[in-house]
Amino acid sequence: HLAPALALDEPKAARAHLGLAQIAEQQGDRERALQHLDAYVAIAPNAPDAEAARRLATRLRNEN
Repeated sequence: HLAPALALDEPKAARAHLGLAQIAEQQGDRERALQHLDAYVAIAPNAPDAEAARRLATRLRNEN
């Protein structure tokens, strides 16, 4: 249900990217999670939870 939101306006796309990143992480798909986290931060760099998204992306990049 989140994927169609990516085609909508940017605020909705940002939230969809964040939700899809969380789902991907839970499924163990680190690369897909990173793609969505990076997209979220690019669209909404000043969102209240953007720093948390950056920290999660950093943690995922540092995992082996």
